[in-house]
Parts: sequence; C-alpha cells; structure tokens
Amino acid sequence: VVRWLDVKSDCGTRTSPHVGAGMLVGGVPYRRVDSFGEFTPRDCDSALKDGLPAEKAVVLDLRDDGGGFIDAAQNVISQFVSSGEAFETRDHAGHVERRNVTGSPPAPTLPLMVLVNANSASASEIVAGSLAVHGRAKLVGTMTFGKGSVQQDFPLPDGSDLHLTIRHWFLPDGSSVEGKGLTPSVPAKLASPDDMFDASKPELGHAKDTQLNQALGLLAGGGA
Repeated sequence: VVRWLDVKSDCGTRTSPHVGAGMLVGGVPYRRVDSFGEFTPRDCDSALKDGLPAEKAVVLDLRDDGGGFIDAAQNVISQFVSSGEAFETRDHAGHVERRNVTGSPPAPTLPLMVLVNANSASASEIVAGSLAVHGRAKLVGTMTFGKGSVQQDFPLPDGSDLHLTIRHWFLPDGSSVEGKGLTPSVPAKLASPDDMFDASKPELGHAKDTQLNQALGLLAGGGA
C-alpha cells in the first residue's frame, strides 16, 4: 500500500510534474524524480522534509529519469550530503568548475537506496553517481545510460535548435560515465518494463517490481 502525494511548489499552487512522495509498507518513504527541472530541488526538499525526522530510510527512484538541469542535480545531492564536492565540469580548454554541496541537508545520514536503469541519464546519473561516491547510497537496478556531457541549446531562425556539447561532467572521484554508465552495486532486473511500480497508480502495489523490492529487502535487513 502506498500513499501517493502531489508535491506543491512554493511558487503558487503549481503541482510538480517531476517529484512525488509516497510511504511504502513498513514506513519506508518513496521519492521519485522523473526529471530535473527548475523546481525539482525545492519540490524534492519539500518531499523529504515531509515526515522527517521520523523516517528511518529513503528510497529514491531515478529510473527512466532522462536528466535535466545540472543545477537541480547539485541541489538534490545537497539534500543528502553534508560537505564536499557534488561533481565538477570541464570544458574543452581544460577549465574546471567544481560544484560543491550547498546548505544544510534534511537527510544527511538516513540510509538511502537509489533505483536506476538504462534510461537513467545525465543529471540523474550525476545524482546517483555522486551519492554512491560519497558513500551515501547503494545503487539498485541495471546499468545506466552513460551520458557525461553538458549541452547548450542555440535556437535557429527556422525554429529548430542546435545542441552543442560545451562541457563534460565528472563525479567527485574524477570518474566519468560517458559511454559506460553507472554499474549498480546491487544488480537487479525487471522481467518486464510493465512490472515497474507505477507511482501514479499506487493501488496496484509493487509486488512485481523486483528492483524496488530488492531495495526494501536490503533496508529491512540492515544492508543499506
């Protein structure tokens, strides 16, 4: 049984299409980020603080999250990590910009499981990879997409866009996911994509979601 909540932005009454929060059986909070948009950090922060500090662990679902803004990724990492580098970017000239965690994280010590799959890309790989490097989370699922570059869009007169790679990003340990992705420390496959827990239909449960169930089993057994 999952109680699914729409997360409200503090900018009016807009409902975030990117972040959702629910409570799984056993009292484990479930947080899903579908993409990293402008309001993702504040919505994720709101979702995390809902019920803290009573929560004992968190499942962060980044499956099928194709990425988004790297600033949003930096802020989400900062909600789980107290200090240090979130990630860094390097341009073609070799200039390095280090992005450190910011602020006071609402969940700096809670056991954390992050679900990923082959469609987890770019900003979601930044978050998952950085949390793993910092020792804050175990990754559960399958190898991620492997996109370690940052693009800038240039609108053209005909209405189309030109996407140019301007930088590459690297995890705090200096590694890149470009072309190779992240390999979960806890590999787990789904028999079918349809078996993935549908957060918009919590009444269907997650009995067939082997990845989510693997994460929950590790948390229950103290393996986080």
